[in-house]
Amino acid sequence: MVPFADERLGVRLDPDLEALDAELRRAGERTRSAHRRDGRERPSPAFASALRDRLLAEAALAPVVAPAPVVADAPGADAPAGVRGRVARRTPTVLPAPRWTVLAVAAALVVAVLGLGPDRLFTAPLDARATEATGASLLRGGSTTALAPGTGLRAGDTVSVDAGGSATLRLGGSIARLDCGAVVRLDDLMDGVRIDQLAGRAWHRVTVEPGDRYVVATGPLTWTALGTAFDLDRSRSGGGDRVRLVTAQHEVRIAGPDVGLRVPEGRRVTVTLPAGPSDIVLDPVGGADLRDPWILANARLDLAAGYPVGWLAAAVLELSPAAGTPAPSAAPSSTSPAGAATPAPTPRGAATPGPTPRPTAKPTPRPTPRPTPRPTPRPTATPTPEIGTLALDITACAGTAFLDWSTYDGAGFHHYTVLRAPSSFPVPASYPPPDGVTALGESYTTSKTGTWFADGTLGADNVAYYRALAFDAEDRTIAASAVVQAKGKPVSDLGPFGATPATGGFDATWSAYGGPGACFTYYKLSWSATNPDPSYLGDNDGAQAVGGQGSSGAFVAVDNGTLYVRVEAILVSDAGKLIVGSSDVAQVTVGG
Repeated sequence: MVPFADERLGVRLDPDLEALDAELRRAGERTRSAHRRDGRERPSPAFASALRDRLLAEAALAPVVAPAPVVADAPGADAPAGVRGRVARRTPTVLPAPRWTVLAVAAALVVAVLGLGPDRLFTAPLDARATEATGASLLRGGSTTALAPGTGLRAGDTVSVDAGGSATLRLGGSIARLDCGAVVRLDDLMDGVRIDQLAGRAWHRVTVEPGDRYVVATGPLTWTALGTAFDLDRSRSGGGDRVRLVTAQHEVRIAGPDVGLRVPEGRRVTVTLPAGPSDIVLDPVGGADLRDPWILANARLDLAAGYPVGWLAAAVLELSPAAGTPAPSAAPSSTSPAGAATPAPTPRGAATPGPTPRPTAKPTPRPTPRPTPRPTPRPTATPTPEIGTLALDITACAGTAFLDWSTYDGAGFHHYTVLRAPSSFPVPASYPPPDGVTALGESYTTSKTGTWFADGTLGADNVAYYRALAFDAEDRTIAASAVVQAKGKPVSDLGPFGATPATGGFDATWSAYGGPGACFTYYKLSWSATNPDPSYLGDNDGAQAVGGQGSSGAFVAVDNGTLYVRVEAILVSDAGKLIVGSSDVAQVTVGG
């Protein structure tokens, strides 16, 4: 970096400029350090050195050339006494740029290049503006104005939507659609997008350049997407905030204190702030999400714009109106036979010929009619009522099958029930089911939106076949899903548990849980001084949440003593908590 004050060039600055020089150098070092941590340090040392030499070369002052002496003509006989040439220095009317000014410009350029990198030196913030706005306001620099379509946005702006209003923000290649009551602040538009969603609901359709990120903050948690669509709703709940995520396409990463979680497509997360790992509930999207007008409307807009909408595509196409309008019937044709000749009028004055005599015709005798046989009437068969279709999805986690099916929107609904059998089976016309097919009583619900059920009786390595059915009040089947097979999984082995004593606790190691992300919420490390088989959902003296699914180690702070310890992988759902992975038990002595 080129300092403002350079002893080699004989330049010293006053204290204010020297302080500015020091502050710029510190700012550049902070930026470079941040880029080194992110793996984005640039440019190369060779580039920086070459740039510095070039700027110094351009900034160097031209050498001062002494004026040539004035030489008088040789004195002759009549010449006066010799005259010595004399040059009087004069203060120039336009002062040359002081040396420190040139060096200051060079230094500022080098600070910018070294701090931001050559590809960021002249990079402007993302083009951000409101494309639609109704009942929305913009807070900028302490002043609030109405937000109008076309308004440019910048970092630090806060957009609020009134009750009954809405707004759409174009943030580079991404879109944020704000529902009524939403409040968002734009924190960064330079290196991708960072939004603080302070309240309300927003649909985020993310498209970013390689290396950039789209981050939404809600209190201590951040929700990061690299190219996806997700719905995020933040509302007040008791003494804190409740945040609900529905991932429509691709995945979203959650990060925060002791929280690291990937939410794949077709999953939803509910978090209560301030959040810890035990406050996060992850489960599959349900029928209510498939019927949510806000989600469906945004999915339609994305689909119309050519964006993928993941699991919502089928729901959008199924609920969209039929394409095309029937054309009106053709105009009625003439009742006259085609090609019929129009009689020509008889010419006036022409003689009318007399009739030609014809012989009298004899009547033709008619045959005697015979009676027509009539068919014997047959009874009309009662039509079989048409059975609607439900979509059923099953995720097997450990020995539990999590079922989620679509909502029945037809007439005559009374209740849902799930049927299970050891092999495939046809749709029963009514209840009760045939022999060999079991109705899972706890799945019975009269709520149209109660479209999920957890079968904890599946067991490890067992195979079962399921159908979800809707019945009317007479126990007749009015809708059914296809048969879906599920195989129970054993509790995953997290390997030998390692526990190494350390100051104030111990270092723990285990094998990461390799099951589906939908079956994992967090790890819980449990310990006990007396129970040789501690468990988070059983007997323990204490438990601590540690890491995300890919984690395989953590430091655990405990009091001195000898403890039995183990780690377990936990799934939290609407059905409760389930152990999906477990390590061996180890014994460790702390402070001994």
